[in-house]
Amino acid sequence: MEGLTRAFVDLNLWSVFVTLCNTFITFLVVRHFLFGPLRRLLANREREVRGLYARAETERREAAAMKRDYTVSMENARREAGEIVADARRQAEAAAQQIVGQARREAAAERQRADAGIARDRRRAMEQLKGEVAGLSAQIASRMVAREVRPEDHRRLIEQFIDRVGERHGVGCQ
Repeated sequence: MEGLTRAFVDLNLWSVFVTLCNTFITFLVVRHFLFGPLRRLLANREREVRGLYARAETERREAAAMKRDYTVSMENARREAGEIVADARRQAEAAAQQIVGQARREAAAERQRADAGIARDRRRAMEQLKGEVAGLSAQIASRMVAREVRPEDHRRLIEQFIDRVGERHGVGCQ
C-alpha cells in the first residue's frame, strides 16, 4: 500500500507538463468553440437589448410629444368651445335686447295710437256735448224768456262758456 500511496503523492514533472498542456489545449478548444460563439451570442443579445431600449426611448419621446400635442389640442378645443359658448351667449343677449327693444317700441307706438284715439274720442265727445248743451240751453232759455233767441248766438255763447269752464279746470277739447 505504500507503493500505491506513493504513486498518488509522487510528483512526476512530465505528468505535470502533460496535464498542463492538456488543460491549455482544452482551454483553447473550449475558447474557440464555446466561448467565441457564446461571446458573439451575448454581443448580439446586447445589441438587440440596446436597440430595444433605444426604440423604447424613441417611442416614449414620441408618446410624450403626442401627449403634449393632445393636451394642447384639448386646451385649444376647450378654449374654442368656451369662445363659441360665450359668442352664442352674446348673440342670445343681443337678440333678447333686440326683441325687448322692438317690443318696447311697439308698445310705445301702440300707446301713442291709443292716446291719439282717446284724445280724438274725447274731442268728439266734447264737441257732441257742446252741441247738446247748446241745444238744451237754447230750449231752456227760450222757454224761460218766452222769446226766440237765435240759435247761432245762443250756441256761440254756450261754447264760450264751456271753453272758459274747461280752461279753468284744465280740460281742453283741442
